[in-house]
Amino acid sequence: MRKFIIYKASGGLSHNFNGLSLAIHMAVTQNRILCINMIHHPQKNKGIKFSDFFIINNNDLEYYDEDFSKIPNCYSYHDLSVDDIINNIRSTEDYADLKFIFSIFINDFNLVVYTGNGRNDIPVELHEKLNQEKLNIKVNDQINKRLKNEIKIKELYISMHFRNTDIQNNIKEFIKKIRNLDTNIKTLYLASDDNSSYHILKKELSDFIIIRNTIPPENIRNLHYSHEAICNKSNEVYNCLRDIYFILNSIYFIPSKNSGLSKYIISMIKNKNYLISGIDNTPIII
Repeated sequence: MRKFIIYKASGGLSHNFNGLSLAIHMAVTQNRILCINMIHHPQKNKGIKFSDFFIINNNDLEYYDEDFSKIPNCYSYHDLSVDDIINNIRSTEDYADLKFIFSIFINDFNLVVYTGNGRNDIPVELHEKLNQEKLNIKVNDQINKRLKNEIKIKELYISMHFRNTDIQNNIKEFIKKIRNLDTNIKTLYLASDDNSSYHILKKELSDFIIIRNTIPPENIRNLHYSHEAICNKSNEVYNCLRDIYFILNSIYFIPSKNSGLSKYIISMIKNKNYLISGIDNTPIII
């Protein structure tokens, strides 16, 4: 009988894909079927259905999205039935941690559950492989078309991802980098979880046109766990993808290098392997 791995989503987009890339790797290397469970995200059941936004380009992988019908009823994981696993929003102590995932005992389990709790303690030799699995995740045709229909920025522009809630950065450093650029570009695209950043940039870069599509709420712990994101996860995910789309089409990109999302975008740019298809551009990372 076939073996399975259930992936339960957690965190923001990049954190989520970090976990998913590991689940993909485990599925391929151990000949497991991957079942993705993102609807029961730890945001009060306000997750998304993976296939509503994404596909995985890996011919060696068999995966299903919110479909667990192929898992035999007799299968369980640490005394948890499949129904228990799917309907339990989050209970990380019941699911596999990384030490277990990389143990020799993992092959004894017909069913494994992984929550995607980042990439701490992952062997160095696997980093590049998991990064490739992450880059194999793409937006589907419907989302790709929707992004392409967004109103374009006609002039050349600089983009920046300014993370400043649970992960903090100094906006003065970003302003300094913009001022030090040897360019006549005077349009800036802002992607940020910090509501005040827009107003600071408008004041400090008064000769620039500042554009933002995502307007974050004030006084939030982070954008993906804000009340607005919990109430409309699909909207939050699309806003993030739209910001990525405009960043990838910019001339210069200034990232928050301590942010998982910025690191994800940097990896796309360096590998010229984009989440969104049809982009013929390579931003210069500042």
